[in-house]
Amino acid sequence: MKLIKITKLIVLAIFFSSLYSKAQERVWEESDPFKATEVWGDKVGDNVKVDITCSAPSVNEALLKARKVALYTYIFIGYDSEGTSASGISKLAENSVYEKDIEFFTAYINEEAKGLKYAEGKMNTSKPGGEVKDGKKKLVKVTITVTLKIPEIRKDLEAQGKLKSMSSISESLGPITVLVKPNDSWLRRLGAYKEDVDNLGKKQITRDYSQLTSDQTYNDIVQAIRVNLGEGFKIDDIKTQLESTNNEVMDDKLTGDEDLQETGEEMMARTLQADIFLEVSFEKDVISGGMQKQFSISFTGIDPYTNSSSDMPGLTIRKNTSGDDFNALLDSALKANCNDFQSKALKFLVSRDEKGLPGKVIFRIPQNQKLADDTPLLFNMKFKIEGESLTFASLIDEAIEEIAKGKAQGTQTNLRRIYDVKIPSKIKNRKGKEVTNNYEKFSEKVEQYITENLKSVKADIKAVGSGKVVVTFRPL
Repeated sequence: MKLIKITKLIVLAIFFSSLYSKAQERVWEESDPFKATEVWGDKVGDNVKVDITCSAPSVNEALLKARKVALYTYIFIGYDSEGTSASGISKLAENSVYEKDIEFFTAYINEEAKGLKYAEGKMNTSKPGGEVKDGKKKLVKVTITVTLKIPEIRKDLEAQGKLKSMSSISESLGPITVLVKPNDSWLRRLGAYKEDVDNLGKKQITRDYSQLTSDQTYNDIVQAIRVNLGEGFKIDDIKTQLESTNNEVMDDKLTGDEDLQETGEEMMARTLQADIFLEVSFEKDVISGGMQKQFSISFTGIDPYTNSSSDMPGLTIRKNTSGDDFNALLDSALKANCNDFQSKALKFLVSRDEKGLPGKVIFRIPQNQKLADDTPLLFNMKFKIEGESLTFASLIDEAIEEIAKGKAQGTQTNLRRIYDVKIPSKIKNRKGKEVTNNYEKFSEKVEQYITENLKSVKADIKAVGSGKVVVTFRPL
């Protein structure tokens, strides 16, 4: 009996010792009142330098701790450099990835033969340190400059299946097309952006992208994006794409029908069929009485289905120089922007693939439409379908539920119904092959579903942009 008790105590001791050991290994989870991080302002791109200030019983232990903290922070937190001249660095993975496989990442961040080999540390003697106290403990506070080998870390984790790679996403979704375009401020500087008011008092916008032909900075930035963004992305620039469609000028075409009004962005999305629009902002000035050059650059990813940038907001990088290193600084900033955009784009594409392509469907009936028996065509009218009494609106609800993940949005009337929907990113074609889905294919399925069940109406379908479909019903 005593032997059993002693054995149990030994097992418990080993178990709790193991837990303590694991906690000690995860130094990035420790509470350190002296811990601070800072990204180096001009040392970004392939290898990112960050200063990690921390405390430990000895300098060597602090050096090791700083490398681990820097690596963990890059993978799961990212480096926010707001208020400094440095470039922010986006995190690689969500915390859920860490929690799901904590043992793997504990080993990866702790072991020299694994992830730690990509985080090189060196004492930064320019920052003050020395002996400090944390309660009764005497510790050494130091600042370590850690060089993070970003491409190697990403590729290693992708190869081990811990991160989605661009190649795996391309395998799943097909080639990912990114369309690079300048923002409106850039076009204004070129005299390529105009606003007019039509006879009805509505604003009309014209963007003349042919002006970009003579803008060397734009062409250089597009080329840098092609070089730095990495495999899996197909980079197009808007000037070239519009030239190939013989349409270098994008107007906001306003019609008398509000539902069918299509902005320049929507027309571009429908015409050019990109997966992501990458909008580039670039400003260049001479400051300090001509003594310095300053530039700021940002990349903003835009979802062509919704025209929203909320999932891929821009990272703005500002640089000043009084020397002849302007081109080197610009190249460094572009590498940082590409790193940031790649992380956000990967996350966005994975989410969109899993949740579906977001969009909007508007069903409507023009005024005073009547069926053959002189009954008004309205969404609240009832039909007999397969012996069951069903309203027209219920049939539309049924179609949306059957074909897409959708729900009615806002006020619904007898002549107009609006739905926010998410359609699967892939469907099978008539031969059973899996192909990329879009709202044109989706609208055809909706039309087929309605007209097969309701023989007395026809549907006219109009795509507006990439992510909106207007379906107009009339009697046969």
